[in-house]
Amino acid sequence: MLVLLFGASGVGKSSVATLLVEQDSWVPVISWITRPERPDERFKVNISDRSYEELARCGKLWSDVEQNGHRYGLLTSEVRAAIDDPRRFYVLDYGLTSWRKYFANEKCLAVYVAAGSDATLTARLARSGRMDRLQGALESQAELEAWCQENRAVVKIVNEDHALEQAAAEIATAARFWAGRAA
Repeated sequence: MLVLLFGASGVGKSSVATLLVEQDSWVPVISWITRPERPDERFKVNISDRSYEELARCGKLWSDVEQNGHRYGLLTSEVRAAIDDPRRFYVLDYGLTSWRKYFANEKCLAVYVAAGSDATLTARLARSGRMDRLQGALESQAELEAWCQENRAVVKIVNEDHALEQAAAEIATAARFWAGRAA
């Protein structure tokens, strides 16, 4: 079963995904990217533009998204396995705009990971040295708030400061409930 994590830059999606993989044995869906990997980044693998283009040309990509001059893609085989496997939980950090194009008609659980407030989000980005992302993050959070209110099938998890484990546990509980496997 596939669980998609949405949220603004800096809310902790990658950290929560890492906890789910390391502590709960979830399977990450790997994003193939043409930009350099960041030091703290997991579940994204850098490949050359040429290799990426070959995956696209051969029809192996489920999604192909361009952002800031770089390409981001998911392998069809990995995504299909995640959607079709009822025994395991898979996790993917994904963008809302791309979700509308590539996942809107697929059976997967959408989880919106939110910061407690704009001030919390601003402080997190400042601590991580990513203030260049602030305006986009605030706009993204506002868009996600509106989307979450319009879509009842979306689970919203507020990731408070220093509460990653709690956020991961809430996501795992929501996924088990959604899959009909209440613990």
